[in-house]
Amino acid sequence: EGLPDHDTIAWALSSPAIRPQRYSSAQPNGLSDLDELLAGCPRELAENLRESGQAALLRCKPWLSSGALRGLQRSLQCAQLKNTVHRYRDIESADQYGFAVPVSVPWAELDLDHVISAGQVFSAEEAQHDKVMHLRKVGLQAIRQNKLGVVLLAGGANWRLGGNFVGCSSRLLNLKSGKSIIQLMCERVRRVAMLCRTEDKRWQKRITIPVLVMTSRLTHRSVFEHFEANQYFGLHPGDVIFFDQPVSPVLDMAGRLLPQSLGGEFAQSPGGTGAVLRALANSSALEQCRDRGVECLHICGTENLVARVCDPVFIGFCRHLDVDCAAKVAERNDVTEDAELFVVRQSPVSTQFADVED
Repeated sequence: EGLPDHDTIAWALSSPAIRPQRYSSAQPNGLSDLDELLAGCPRELAENLRESGQAALLRCKPWLSSGALRGLQRSLQCAQLKNTVHRYRDIESADQYGFAVPVSVPWAELDLDHVISAGQVFSAEEAQHDKVMHLRKVGLQAIRQNKLGVVLLAGGANWRLGGNFVGCSSRLLNLKSGKSIIQLMCERVRRVAMLCRTEDKRWQKRITIPVLVMTSRLTHRSVFEHFEANQYFGLHPGDVIFFDQPVSPVLDMAGRLLPQSLGGEFAQSPGGTGAVLRALANSSALEQCRDRGVECLHICGTENLVARVCDPVFIGFCRHLDVDCAAKVAERNDVTEDAELFVVRQSPVSTQFADVED
């Protein structure tokens, strides 16, 4: 019981199941090591393992039961090894792209039929009060007409924030109320809906804002139980839709699958924020939103403490300019700050995550 000692760890790291292997072609039975490993595998899986160079995971076959071996083979078949290795090679190759600072556009140009293009930035601080109030009105009208949905990203493990999923944790913020980040976001959804009703008392229809929560197999249980234990934070249970974020294999620095145990399992991790569009397309969440009449989605990460969920000014900005996609960004206080950058890539943009129907 407990953690393994140093001798056990040293043995595990030197095990043939984990140590990188070279396949020999000089076997007494005329078969190479690779052919011996792939013996008994389904033909398609054997070809994928051979082409991707991931057959070393099958060295654990001698101590696996038949059921465990079939489970490992099913996991490898679902891992899309060719695509995984292809993405690794793209990342490993030298980056030939150039990057530029986004162009800041004055708000006055919007009144001159300015053509919006990718990579342009409009500073909220430079906008006139009348313009901001107009955009806010447009955004509230869209919310009032039930045309907005919210997507909360709760599928990642958030290792950079302590190793556990922090969206359900009340200890991160250390508030006297004991509220978690997810609770604060859901309460803001309710508050915005109430604001829409109070600003237009003639509106009699029920205002609904569907909340789409993306989870993964690492976080689904904790997130779902967090919602249930708190009665969905006052939201209607029918307005909260959970959908799954697929996981992808984790590769080591040499491009090999990373073993997770001596039983043949390999490490997997959620695909990151960019996987939300593909996860939405592969689930029924988009179809449910279309049935509700939702026309736009506001996507927020559950570790983003400064995100304003259902920001009516931002929603109105997107609808007023009729842009398909926009992002809210904040300036860094220090050039050495460890934060993502919003830049313009000076090359054809990949549409890998943009090929979503409708």
